[in-house]
Amino acid sequence: MDEPRIMNRKYDCLFADDIRNEIGGKHSIIGVYNTVLSLDSAQTLIPKLAISLNCYTDFDHPFKQLFVMVMLDDAVISQNELPAQFLEKSFNENKKMIEECGIPLASQFYRATANIHLNPLVIKLQAILKVVVVADGEEKTVGNLILRVPAQQEQPTQSVQ
Repeated sequence: MDEPRIMNRKYDCLFADDIRNEIGGKHSIIGVYNTVLSLDSAQTLIPKLAISLNCYTDFDHPFKQLFVMVMLDDAVISQNELPAQFLEKSFNENKKMIEECGIPLASQFYRATANIHLNPLVIKLQAILKVVVVADGEEKTVGNLILRVPAQQEQPTQSVQ
C-alpha cells in the first residue's frame, strides 16, 4: 500500500548572479532575478548563475531522500542528491536547537538548503530553466526562470529596380 502524500512540505528557490558564503555562516545573494533573465543579442554565455533552494518539512516528516535536478527545457543540466547522513545530521541539529529555545516543534518547519552554481551556462535560444525536487519519491517543480534571448533581427531585403 502506498504511503499518503505529505501535504505539509514547502519549497522555494531564488535565481541570482551569485551566492557567496560569508563569515558567521551568512550567505550574500547578489543580483536576484524575478521570473525573466533577459540576455542581449550578442550574449550566448551566462558566466555564472546561482540557485538558492530551500526545502521545508515539519518535524514529524523529516526528509529521508532529497534529490535536486536543474533542467534547461527538457534536458537535465545538473543533478545532486543531498546525502542521507547530511539530512539526518541537519535535522537533529535543527530539532535540538528549537527544543533548547522552548519552541513547540509542531509550530516549526525543518529546512534543508542547497546552493547550486551553474558555471558557465550557454544559451542560444529562449529557454526555461527549471528546478525540480524529488523528496522521498515525490517530484515537484519548485522554480522557473525564463531565459529570454531577443529574436534575431531580420536583415532588410533589397529590392531590385
